[in-house]
Formats: sequence, structure tokens, C-alpha cells
Amino acid sequence: MRLRYVRLAGQHSLEPHMVRGLHKDRDKGQDGATQLGVIHLDGEALEDAQLLQPGDPTSDRLSGHVHPLTDLFPLHSGILAEDLQNRDICLVKHKCPTPFMKQWIRTNRLRQQVVNPPTHSVSFYMTSIMGVIRMRVQLIRHATLRVDLGGHRFLVDPMLSEMGAMDPIANAANSLRIPMTPLPFSVDEILDGVDALLITHLHRDHLDDAAVGILPRGLPLFCQPADSRRLRELGFTDIRPVSTAAEFEGIELIRTAGKHGVGLVGQLMGRVSGFVLRSPGEPSLYIAGDTIWCGAVREVLETITPDVVILNAGGAQFRSGSPITMTSADVARVSREHPAGEIIAVHMDAINHCLTTRQLLRAALVEQGLERVHIPPDGAVLEFPGV
Repeated sequence: MRLRYVRLAGQHSLEPHMVRGLHKDRDKGQDGATQLGVIHLDGEALEDAQLLQPGDPTSDRLSGHVHPLTDLFPLHSGILAEDLQNRDICLVKHKCPTPFMKQWIRTNRLRQQVVNPPTHSVSFYMTSIMGVIRMRVQLIRHATLRVDLGGHRFLVDPMLSEMGAMDPIANAANSLRIPMTPLPFSVDEILDGVDALLITHLHRDHLDDAAVGILPRGLPLFCQPADSRRLRELGFTDIRPVSTAAEFEGIELIRTAGKHGVGLVGQLMGRVSGFVLRSPGEPSLYIAGDTIWCGAVREVLETITPDVVILNAGGAQFRSGSPITMTSADVARVSREHPAGEIIAVHMDAINHCLTTRQLLRAALVEQGLERVHIPPDGAVLEFPGV
């Protein structure tokens, strides 16, 4: 059963007395989902109510007191129906910004599941999506992520080559061709609904030739300033370098520092960045990027205190020198230093110089009693409720 959505198109306020209750329609929708409806939108409010249908931003008038509604996507400040059993039910929204709604319909994201929807004693109140909107993080492979935040979808560090399409990283402990794992689904599916790109740095396991050839050139692309010129040379037309902070459709992006190794190897790795993403009412997300544990990471944890932290693990290492991404010890340290945050470890099993596998990391963390760290497989989705 899925949540359903209706909005008011006019200027009328939706008062609690205008909605008498909820109706469960016994007919099934085309996708087999039981449909919910709203009963008794009284007076002028009924005249201005519109039915929103996925894929069709033009709205049809509600024609009666009971009408099955189509797929709901919980949005920012709205009016929620709740009862004592379920507080994640968002049925009615007032004066929704049309472009915002169109985007959510088009990308078909953040569906909430409903168990035992209320049929009586429904109360309505204004909210700032507390407990309703969920930030959504999907690991595609290695460091490639899709992040749904603030009603928009970011594609982070896209490496889109087929398995074995690239030469191995040189001077590593093995010579396996990369990526060593396949994409979990098609490139078209990966790009579906993407609103913006976020590139932490330009190493080929974070932006490869396949991605450069596939990605739409006009997408907003956020990056560190040092990479903007090269990205323009590659044909991207909407480069938005982030010196310290930037804003995208109400979402704040803060660039953070990191250390891609130490000594000569660290210098040769060049400049790297991480990013913090924040949207009102949703969890803050810290994508640390290619960095080892260092003062810059500690500073972000202490000053910004992100709700969710994504770490590039793998303990990437050449034949000489120390690791250039986080080892099991580094991940464990972040988990201990930031006990209030959710920790996600990625960047494993796909590139030949990443010697710390998921299996090794999990075993190391279990030994230290740190099972709380998320180690998702490729394609997995993690959702985090609003704050």
C-alpha cells in the first residue's frame, strides 16, 4: 500500500474541519497498490483541489467527495494525517510549488510504505517534514552514489565503465583489470532522475572516460575549484566550483578538505575534497571523499556534526608508501569519534589497489564491537528519516 497525495491549487487554507476522514478504495491501481482517498473536501476547498498523477503534471479536478489518489511523494512543509499507530503518513499538502512537485513526480522517488493507515481520528498539523522525508543514499559501485536530498537527486563520482574495461591501477599489489565488479543495473537506470553531479576529484575511479562520454553535458556539476578548467575541457557546460560553500535549489553544499595519503605519495595524489550536503528538515550528509583519517575529517565531525557520514574505505595502497584511503582502523576511529552519526563505508572490491575488502572490514569492525557501521553491497539503498 502506498501513500497518496493531493494539493490545493487555490489560495484557500485547508483547515482541519475540511477533511472528515480517509477512505480505503478496494479497487487496485494499475501497479496493484491499494489506493487511498480523501473524503469531504468541503466548499471552496473542494473546487480548488486537484488530482496529481505521476508522469502527468497537468492536474485533473477532483469530481466527488471520495476519489482515489495516485502515488504520493512526501514533500517539504505540508499537512500530515497521523494517528497513534503511524506517524509517517503524509496525505495533504497546501500550495505545493509546481516545479518542485513536477520534479518529484518525474523522478518517482522517496515512496513511503504505509501499514494500517488511519481510518478515523485523523488530525492535521503543519510540519517541517519531521519523520516523513527520508534522505536516500544508494551505493552504485565503489565511490559512485545517488543521493536524494531536498527533492533533488545527485550523482556522485560516477565511474560507469563496464567490468574490466579499464587498465589496472599501476604499481599495485595485483594487475587485475578494473572495475573488478559490474554495475548493479543499467546506465540509463543510474542516470534516471539525476538533477546534478558532484565530483570530489578527477581520478578515473571517480570520473572515468565512460562517464564523460555518457553524462549529459548541461547538468549542474559541483566540484572543487582546481578541477573546473579540466571539466570544461571535457565539455561540461554548467560547472559550479565550490570554494567554500554553494547552494542548489535550497540545498547547501559545503566543501571540506582531506588528505589523499601522506608524504610523496600524498603529494602525487593531488588535491581532493569532500562535501557536506544539508537541506532543511533532513539529515546532514558528509561525503568525506578520498581521504585518510586526518585533522580535516575530525574538524568536520566536531564542527558540523553530520548525521550521516560516507567514508571511502578500501585502504587503497601502492607497492610503496602508506594507504591513501581509509583503512579498517580509520573507519573504526571515525565510528568511535562520532558515535551519534550513521557511518557508511564504501569504495571497496572494485579497484585493484583497494586491498581492504568488505569482508575484511566487516570482520575488523565486529572484532571491535562496531557492527553499527553500514557496509552496503552495490545497488543497496539506505534511507535516513528527517530530523
